[in-house]
Amino acid sequence: MISKISQRVIPSQNLGIQKKAKAQKVAFTGTPAQEIRVAINAGTGRIGKNAFQQITEHFSRYNETLEQIVGDIRNLPVKLKLVAMNVGTPDKVNDIAGIMRHDSVMGYFPANLKSVIEDGKNYLLVGEGNSQEKIRIFGERNIPNWADVDADIVIDATGALTTTEKLAGHLENGAKRVLLSAPPKGDGVNSYIFGVNHNLLTPEEKIVSNASCTTNCLSTLTSIIKHVFGISEGMAETIHGLTQTQFIHDKGYASKLRSGLDNIIPTTTGAAKETGKVIPELNKKLLADALRVPNLDGSLVSAYYNLLKNASPDEIIDVLRMANKSQELRRFIGEAPANSTSKDILGRMENAIFIPESVKTVGPMAHVKAWYDNEFGYTRNLLDTARLMGAQMKGVEYNPRTIKQVLPDLIG
Repeated sequence: MISKISQRVIPSQNLGIQKKAKAQKVAFTGTPAQEIRVAINAGTGRIGKNAFQQITEHFSRYNETLEQIVGDIRNLPVKLKLVAMNVGTPDKVNDIAGIMRHDSVMGYFPANLKSVIEDGKNYLLVGEGNSQEKIRIFGERNIPNWADVDADIVIDATGALTTTEKLAGHLENGAKRVLLSAPPKGDGVNSYIFGVNHNLLTPEEKIVSNASCTTNCLSTLTSIIKHVFGISEGMAETIHGLTQTQFIHDKGYASKLRSGLDNIIPTTTGAAKETGKVIPELNKKLLADALRVPNLDGSLVSAYYNLLKNASPDEIIDVLRMANKSQELRRFIGEAPANSTSKDILGRMENAIFIPESVKTVGPMAHVKAWYDNEFGYTRNLLDTARLMGAQMKGVEYNPRTIKQVLPDLIG
């Protein structure tokens, strides 16, 4: 169950699926969990701010799926504790409370925030009373000394450190494990999508990736379709919101340099390649491209599959709904409300949120569309991977099943 700690009216454009957002904190109902100490590199970026809300469990938005999924997470045998954030520059350190309080996508942060300095070190206090949390704030352009905060896992959300060599700097500075919130470059870092291939993660791996937000959506949808109907090959397109690499005004004539606020921009995505890595049977059998649209958050995957077993739209919808109704899989696959738009799925935590009315078939070909909150939903899966890494580090028994492992029990 969720207990209300405060309530604020949030501007309707930030809401997702209702006009009044409740600030929520989940009540723990299980046995005490093993604590995993987490630090975020780039804590004021898009994924960093989303991780901040989810780890501290103070939500600017509220919806029924959030209540359900966070309730499931809250009763796991491991619990993440945010101990530090690196925000990159001293000026951000000085204004950290204001930065974390205000967000054009998520809305106003619902708990009390206060910056303090103790013994020459900067901290952010979150909440009040006995539940108040104290988070160390670094303002380093380079990797901080994570040993100072005894960080178990560092989430690197910079988007700049994507190779083994660069990410190893976190280990050299005291982190025990590193989790990358972007696709890795080069060799040496494996990608794991929680729900798809997380069962292959080993305790010996000290640096891993959660791939991209689009890969999380596409691989989740593809995994369900593949393990029920079979897939010979497929194609997908993502209609993706703006990113911080885009520009307000034109910076040149190349499409990637044109205004992101006034154009639909064709571009590339590595989601098909990454999906082939996490579902090896489909390696080099998927293609994907992307469109960037003038939208702050909320994206869509439009996927076409050649099925090995012909299926009607109703049969595909039934399987997706069955997975959504499963307690083990409901945080991976969701169902969109009728007549939904991108605003309607903001604050949803699932990897993929399928649109029933989009499901169509002709011969062996099937077409399915799925929404994904490319910030909030992606972050939830990123943190699920962090929980599994932490459990392996601490020797905690935690063996959640994948989509492939659960589906046979659902469909018989």
